[in-house]
Amino acid sequence: MVIIFHGTSAQKAREIMRSGFRADRRRANWNIRSKRGLVYFSYAYATFFAMKHKTDELALIKVNIPRYKMPVIEPKDMNDFQHRLETGQIDFIRTYK
Repeated sequence: MVIIFHGTSAQKAREIMRSGFRADRRRANWNIRSKRGLVYFSYAYATFFAMKHKTDELALIKVNIPRYKMPVIEPKDMNDFQHRLETGQIDFIRTYK
């Protein structure tokens, strides 16, 4: 099992638990725009991302992904994978709905 986290506000966490993850269509938490259509997860920094919300009620959502569902990228394919990821040709969200 691979464990990743999503940091957010408590209000958003309740929505996610009710309706599932949806790609952010409004804005990013950063001065730099996040890539549209993606939900961000972290192994280590989800608490930091949660603190970017303007509320004292924060939440971490733990996501367990069976290892067999994780993509395996061979070293020789890394450049192609990076290009496909940057150009939006890979959709990880659809895989885990």
